[in-house]
Amino acid sequence: MKTAAKLSSAHSFLLLSVIIICTEFVIKQRIVQWHGDVVHLVPGWIMLGSYTNSALFLGWIPLAPSLAITIVTIALALVCGFRYRLQKPTIALNLGLAAVAGGGAANLVDRCYRGWVMDYLHIRILPVTNLADWAIFIGLITILLKQPDWTTKKE
Repeated sequence: MKTAAKLSSAHSFLLLSVIIICTEFVIKQRIVQWHGDVVHLVPGWIMLGSYTNSALFLGWIPLAPSLAITIVTIALALVCGFRYRLQKPTIALNLGLAAVAGGGAANLVDRCYRGWVMDYLHIRILPVTNLADWAIFIGLITILLKQPDWTTKKE
């Protein structure tokens, strides 16, 4: 029974990561089809359009593309390695790590394919972001909020 629970947890980690990557890919393909047009979801407040981001951390840390790819790859390896070493992670920790891994992998694919990350969600008071950035952010918040309780209690 232990193996089945661990596989189930590992499968949910992998499934959420893949869902984030695929959803990000579909959204970006749709944005590319707009040929540079900006769609105003809430005029003056929320817009969708294609924006280039060659830096890290919401565009705040400019780096050469190869260095950015290296840093993101190492960070992903650390997240996945940490998840792999957990025997019985809580649901929140498992989902938080999956969101971070999925968002990081989606942005990494973009960096490798384009040489930069396509951001498309512009909320007036925030930096321009994408789904992957939000997945990373929400995943990190989830991990930090659940940090004291990273593994399920033994019964």
